[in-house]
Amino acid sequence: MKKQKKKIILIIMILIILFIVLGLIHTIRNFIIINNLQKNIEAYVSKNEFYIKTSEINNDNMNTTFTDYYKKDNKEFIFLEKNENGEITVISEYITDEKSNIYIDTEESAIAKLGTQADMKAEIPNLLKSNNFFIKLFNSMISNIKKTEYNEKPIYLISNFLSTSNLFDNSIIDIYVEKDTGLCVRTEDGAVTTEIEYNFDNIDEAVFYEPNIEDYQVQE
Repeated sequence: MKKQKKKIILIIMILIILFIVLGLIHTIRNFIIINNLQKNIEAYVSKNEFYIKTSEINNDNMNTTFTDYYKKDNKEFIFLEKNENGEITVISEYITDEKSNIYIDTEESAIAKLGTQADMKAEIPNLLKSNNFFIKLFNSMISNIKKTEYNEKPIYLISNFLSTSNLFDNSIIDIYVEKDTGLCVRTEDGAVTTEIEYNFDNIDEAVFYEPNIEDYQVQE
């Protein structure tokens, strides 16, 4: 009887050790991948000239949001077109330093808000960014990382990751990140799918030209 108990205890201990070892392997693998992706994206985050196009579709109600971000030195232009239940709103924001001019077009009106504080910001999305080592380690423990392909490029499909953008909500986001660049090219958040495209350098100065103010009603 004692031998049988010892055998059971030994099996339990082996299983616990095996579980711990597998957990360590999982965590170390994920930590290395996340760390490498963060190193790869550094070269792009620091760029002062880029173009980002995001296409967001809600597959439940087919509402869409298309956004073009342009940045060149201290100038930014953000073009947003939102379709909610057939109602289309177009927002154009021109930013120089911290001040912006915003033009809002709907079927009923054309409004301009001049000299406001910049609402939006053209930035390279870095969803894997962690504020400190311990958050990165925790994410390495809980996240699932799968190597696959997307648009004929090697990518990592990362799920159950708590980024700084979803740290305090309950949404579960699947993040598609290019292996060689660290750039996020797609996210899936429930019914909402977002595709992201990039272009660096060679931004045409013409995109920063503002529309004719006479076509808008200036709002104080």
